[in-house]
Amino acid sequence: MWAGDVVGSPRRVVSVLTRVGVERERVTFHRGWFADTFPLAAVSAVSLVHIDCDFYEPTRLCIDRWWPALAPGGFVQFDDYSAFEGCYRAVNEFLQRHPELELQESGASGKACYLRKPGSAAAGASSSSVVDHQR
Repeated sequence: MWAGDVVGSPRRVVSVLTRVGVERERVTFHRGWFADTFPLAAVSAVSLVHIDCDFYEPTRLCIDRWWPALAPGGFVQFDDYSAFEGCYRAVNEFLQRHPELELQESGASGKACYLRKPGSAAAGASSSSVVDHQR
């Protein structure tokens, strides 16, 4: 498996963001563990959160940190909901606390699972912050 390794990299993220037209100066990388780097990310509002951390504790930490900052109409996408028990459990516990929410799925193969925060469409954030989680 990937014991001790990170699959993504800042270079890969910059490459993807460049392809979709996000300006590099709008992105700040915070390398390290989520618990250590989230306090450094001075982000008050986001419109999209992509959670890809496999396990229960980091998934729960991501939901707890970023759901309150998610703009109305914004999305949280869970990369590992169908693949890892820890992610599945953390998301389901969150849904139990928020019965007004419904987990959505998209796609036939390798379904994307996501939540949309109730409210009007998400406004674009003025800056972006990427947390690069080290395992």
